[in-house]
Amino acid sequence: MNNEFVEVLKIIADKRMEVSLDSMFNEDCEYKKMEEKATVMGVAYDSLDLSPDVKEVVDNLLAERDGMNLEKVSLAYWAGVKDAIIILKELEIISF
Repeated sequence: MNNEFVEVLKIIADKRMEVSLDSMFNEDCEYKKMEEKATVMGVAYDSLDLSPDVKEVVDNLLAERDGMNLEKVSLAYWAGVKDAIIILKELEIISF
């Protein structure tokens, strides 16, 4: 695949990923349970009497982990798109 095609495909995949994942998250019971637990834990965290320095370290750690998880999801989605293309090519459904 040429680089320009790959870049356009990544942009399209990113936009589709947002729509697809939002829909899946809204329908997934396990995700909803995890989201509820995270909300409860967030309230508990906010109620802690932490020093500003400790709070800043914890907040930065959580932000970095959130960022890593978002990147991991994005890479997994892109891997799925690439795999789908390979499968469709092997089945001779698409060619380029």
